[in-house]
Amino acid sequence: MFLRGGCALLLLATAPVTLTQTNGVSVLVSSGRPFYEAFVLAGEANWITYVMYECQLVFHPDGSMGAAAVIWCIYSLLDVLAPVTVTTTLERNCSSTDYIYTLKCTHGAISIGSLQRLYVLLGIQAAGLLITVFWQHHRTRIDNRRPITALFTGVASALLHHELDDIGYILTGLIPLQPDRIFFDVKLWVIVRVTQEPVAPATVAADPLRFPASPWHARISAVAGFLYVVAAVSSSYSYLQIAKRTLVNDLIWPGFSLSSTHVFLSNCLWGRIAMNQTDGDFALTDPSINAVGSTVALTTSSPTHFGARMQYSTLTTLLDAVHGLRATDACDTPWIFTPYCYLDFGGVWDLAATATRQARCRRMMATNAAVYLESLLRNVKWDDWVTCWGPSFDSAFGMHLATTRQGQAFLASVSQPRLSIADEVSYWQRHGLESYELQWQNFKVIGLDNTYSIVNALGLSYPFTLQRSQGYFRREFQTTYKLYWSLANDLANLRNQTSLLRASPAFAYANASLEDVYLANATFLTAPLPAGYAVVRAALGPFGAIDATYVEVPRVVRAVARDIMSAVATHRARSLKLQAAYATLQVNFLDLLVPAPWLKLGFSTVGGSLLCSDLMMASSSPISVGLLRLFLFESKCTGGVLSSTLSSTPDGWVFAALFSNTSASEHCVQVPNAAAQCRATFAAVTQWTATMAPLNIASLSTAMDALVALNISLMQYGTLHSTAPLALFTTPIFDELFAFFGSMFVLDWLRGQRDVVRFTGDHGSLTLLSDLIVRTIEPVEAAELSSMFALYAHATVQYITFVMAGLAAVAGLYIVVSRGRVEGLNMLELSRVGGIVWVGRPLLVVRSVSALCLLSTATTLSLHYPSPYLVSFATEASSALTTCLAASEVTWLVGILNDICLAITREHSTRYTTINSLLVWSIAACLTSLQPVEHRATMDFRCVSTALDFQVDCSTGSIAIGFLDRVLLLIAVIVACNGVCYGLVRALWPVSASLRRSQSLLLTAGAKYLFTHDGWLLGDVYYMDRASALLSGLLTVSVRGSLVLFDVKTWRMQPVHSKKPTTDDILPPRFETAVPLPDTPIAHFV
Repeated sequence: MFLRGGCALLLLATAPVTLTQTNGVSVLVSSGRPFYEAFVLAGEANWITYVMYECQLVFHPDGSMGAAAVIWCIYSLLDVLAPVTVTTTLERNCSSTDYIYTLKCTHGAISIGSLQRLYVLLGIQAAGLLITVFWQHHRTRIDNRRPITALFTGVASALLHHELDDIGYILTGLIPLQPDRIFFDVKLWVIVRVTQEPVAPATVAADPLRFPASPWHARISAVAGFLYVVAAVSSSYSYLQIAKRTLVNDLIWPGFSLSSTHVFLSNCLWGRIAMNQTDGDFALTDPSINAVGSTVALTTSSPTHFGARMQYSTLTTLLDAVHGLRATDACDTPWIFTPYCYLDFGGVWDLAATATRQARCRRMMATNAAVYLESLLRNVKWDDWVTCWGPSFDSAFGMHLATTRQGQAFLASVSQPRLSIADEVSYWQRHGLESYELQWQNFKVIGLDNTYSIVNALGLSYPFTLQRSQGYFRREFQTTYKLYWSLANDLANLRNQTSLLRASPAFAYANASLEDVYLANATFLTAPLPAGYAVVRAALGPFGAIDATYVEVPRVVRAVARDIMSAVATHRARSLKLQAAYATLQVNFLDLLVPAPWLKLGFSTVGGSLLCSDLMMASSSPISVGLLRLFLFESKCTGGVLSSTLSSTPDGWVFAALFSNTSASEHCVQVPNAAAQCRATFAAVTQWTATMAPLNIASLSTAMDALVALNISLMQYGTLHSTAPLALFTTPIFDELFAFFGSMFVLDWLRGQRDVVRFTGDHGSLTLLSDLIVRTIEPVEAAELSSMFALYAHATVQYITFVMAGLAAVAGLYIVVSRGRVEGLNMLELSRVGGIVWVGRPLLVVRSVSALCLLSTATTLSLHYPSPYLVSFATEASSALTTCLAASEVTWLVGILNDICLAITREHSTRYTTINSLLVWSIAACLTSLQPVEHRATMDFRCVSTALDFQVDCSTGSIAIGFLDRVLLLIAVIVACNGVCYGLVRALWPVSASLRRSQSLLLTAGAKYLFTHDGWLLGDVYYMDRASALLSGLLTVSVRGSLVLFDVKTWRMQPVHSKKPTTDDILPPRFETAVPLPDTPIAHFV
């Protein structure tokens, strides 16, 4: 309660600040709280008042809480009339530590909270308490008929003024079971009965049969109890050390680190995605999962345009298309990049810019729903569409359609309310549509949010980012408008009274092609065409009618690559020698690579991207000095000679050797500047692969045939000599001599570091390989590794350990002061009775849950460095001591269940609880040791377009490090053992009729039914030793030879019974320091 009130105070001392946007400008706004919020916070802050008030009741048992209402009002008015404001201080201070490279500056501070206000609020609390105490001390005492029973708490006795009704009883912790006669006391967890008979005085009649037969028995019992207390505290402290190592994050995965484990997992999962391993379980400890070198980094690396790859190659089903279209803002849908062929699914109205392209649509794209504009029109919010594009749409389509009944019917159909997604997909299928495939462009970046999750033992899933990027437009840097500039530009640049329907007399491109429009605008094409664009036009056809189709890696190629790379990873993990040889392959020399046919031609190159004109290049260079940059998404066609970029890695060389299945080194002539190094590296690679077992991949030749059939080529602009005209030079990457290096390019392509695009125009087609795409580097997000539960769980374990240690220390002190005259068997209930009273069930549940989580989490899984060259996952089994300690901590939950059941099990409890705990402990330890929990990694790669052709969200899979079913199994074991043990004891060991237990109102259910009362009962008085009393929440202090008793459960002083024996018998010596607790019945509550 104090913490809750403290949180409210902090909020009252902080200005409410919100970030708002106005006309695209973000500003911080502090507008003050509304009165009702201030009123609620003021009420919550009063928890501190209540706590402090209850604490002082020990010294002033009578009182009033009038100060709380005053404080409530003051807080509310203060927050409304004088709210905390945001203050800003601007002051630039700069300093340097090295005087050369680093400059550290601070520009000021923003304060949203006020320490002075916090002091004022605390001062008001303190003043209210002091005034209350002062008033209580000096006011006239009157009889308010307050409750006097020991069952009521101190605050109830101080504040309840009248005879209680059922609501009042419930507020004091007494649940009425029978009006005014039978109650269930939540504090003591016992049923109490009210009698209307006069209260008889307590009598003390010695019962020699209840005394121990030998004093040695009592002494041995006391020593055993003391040793148990020491052992219990030692075990608790040992578990605290285990919790300190394991409860480091909410995953309950001590080996997890963002800078190592997450980075390694990121690389591993991206690798599996690249190889099409997108479904099924796998083990992180599989020998094929390893990496060369260190993975310790504060950044992750991922393929840059993976969102676009998913959009073009995976999210092509009709269901994905309908979902994506409906999730996209209607105003943005014309930017979905697809050159439309038809208006309607029936193909009645043609839309292609040229007749040749229209024929190409009919021949090659008839089943692609993306080329039908009806797919868009049927799934946008029609009102929004009309608002944004209504006039342009009417000009381009509506005016002509309105002239025929068929056109009118079409307009009416697309503007009707949308069908359900399933019905819409069925409608598309009835028109023979099979897919929805968009085209490649670079005027916008398709964003990606890709995550994987880790599941802990509580079944909670925590997502971690593999890549996070937002889609955005980059129109000023685009180079693909010349191919086709999108429907949005068609609509925006359409001349008045012209149409995009080929059948319309006002067809916009009837007399002037789209290329002519480009040239007239002179934005990205100028007349006359530069030589580079002229040769592209000659090879492909007119601009404005060129399709750019993204080419995905054939499945058979991915399957073969997966087998090869898995075999390579498994093989290199076998020995230190193989790892060293692999990691030290000299591959960095490869920065220049020229296909043999081009070396033979010896032309001069002036550029390598068909999207950029040769005139944008500063100069030409002989092809022998390397290729110039190929087409690239990021390329801006700026001036300057930029060489093509190569990726040369050990993975690439080994994969190329195995995939191309070549053993000759003639291909090294294509590395003009480092042929000797190439041959040396090739020999080393061949030697390394020779140590592998034969792969025997049957589909290897099929994969190669599939790649050859694609005719993927490299392209360069060039001239054969100084007077020769500019020409377009292409060569396939799987030319006989270039197949080795072509295989390297395939691995880049697989991993998302190169694109393959087929450019198809009215005259011809080219399938080209892009230049190397730089991977996206993102910092790890520290906020994703949550540690809230772990922090609180560890703090709870720590708190309980220290409380139990303190309780044991005081109990030990009582044992010493009492000279060992205590009931040692009661000390065995340190956890069941002392823990429940002094710690409380909720915190003990948290500690038990932490132990359940440890027992239900995979054995230590962490990154392992078997050599300086390799890193992989490895597991380490938990020690027997750790398992036993964690299993022992589960018995806290056993104790809680026993305590809850005491109201039912009653006298049988003491006979089965110990057996129950030992049984659960044994089963939990054996289950964990004999059937240890193992992690489960699952690939379940799924993507969805949250904005079609603009944003893709993906979920890659999950890693279960803990299992909720194991937690539930252990809980079931606890419940079952409790039921079985109680049932057997009740059936086989009936309670003796002569068994007597104290009925004192100061004893909890645990002390009443679990403590040993034999030998400590005289008549109706239970003489409880001070150590046992402490466990039951009764703190005693000897003052001038008399005991002062403070009941922690009710937070009030209790009178100590003092009566002389009714006979001439002398009390046993152990009773001299004991606390006499009479069986006082309840006559009335007032």
